[in-house]
Amino acid sequence: MNYLRQWLDQPRSVWLRRAMFQIHLWVGLGLGLYIVMLSLSGSVLVYAREIVSVLESPMPEFQPDRETLSVEEMTLAVERAYPGYQVVRVGSRVTQRRPVMSVNLVLGDDIKDLIFNPYTGEDLGEALPDGVRAIFWLTELHDDLLMGFNGRTINGIGSCFITILILTG
Repeated sequence: MNYLRQWLDQPRSVWLRRAMFQIHLWVGLGLGLYIVMLSLSGSVLVYAREIVSVLESPMPEFQPDRETLSVEEMTLAVERAYPGYQVVRVGSRVTQRRPVMSVNLVLGDDIKDLIFNPYTGEDLGEALPDGVRAIFWLTELHDDLLMGFNGRTINGIGSCFITILILTG
């Protein structure tokens, strides 16, 4: 240990200290931005359920004893609400957790994914509103850096670098 200390204290090792300082500085700045991104996105995602419940389209109350509209009746209601659009698909599955009928519409290049009240045919809005889509995007950014499995791997490597930076700091 004494030889190591002696070697590090010599004037010729000043370049080594400066190089280590520069490496530590630039790695720290890069990882600092990474940490800020993860911290901010993670802080929002802590409340993701609450945010999604505020942003999603309103759902009617599930009424198991009430008859839902048939696919044909719903198609007619949708065509009245959106004249000119072609009804591509009408979902007929109504569950207690999601008591709506989903409908896909097309008019040229315009594609709509909407939800309707299965009992009245009332338009409830988009199946996936922009705010909910933004939360899904933020989750993908936080977990996978928008790169799928490769992003998750990079996140793991970034965590290793942060640990090394903390230990060497």
